[in-house]
Amino acid sequence: MKLIFCLGLFLLTGCVSQIFKEPNPTFSNEVSLQAPDSPFYKLEKSIFPSWKNKSTGNVISILSDCSNQNLNLKQALQIISGSIDNAQIKEEKKMTVQNKSALFQKIEGEIDGSAILIHSLSFKNNNCYYVTSLSGSPEKLALDIKSWDLFNKNIQFKK
Repeated sequence: MKLIFCLGLFLLTGCVSQIFKEPNPTFSNEVSLQAPDSPFYKLEKSIFPSWKNKSTGNVISILSDCSNQNLNLKQALQIISGSIDNAQIKEEKKMTVQNKSALFQKIEGEIDGSAILIHSLSFKNNNCYYVTSLSGSPEKLALDIKSWDLFNKNIQFKK
């Protein structure tokens, strides 16, 4: 139940698109990703690339938005925080990802009454905004931070 948010976020986007007869969002073709190592496995039904750790239940995902040039890094992070009940930003700081300015947030909240902790990072490359996240149970999230950091370091932009 704790990770319904992650799956719901991706599936909801597809459901809303179907209601309004809009096409499902497409992921940017400007980036290449290296999947996290085992025990993470790819979530096949997710609209955006996502992997779940079968041991901890934590999810690593990446979203892209290439259609809205009026976003900024903080607004891009609202894609994640806007879906959480009682969302509280516990930490926010500027960073760098692949020589790009980035914004990190640590968010606590609830999904369907269950506690959730999310580390998210937004950055821009050319005309696309990206948000990577690690989400899961507050008690288990720390177990996968190294995997998420490595995932972020391995993001490469096509030239």
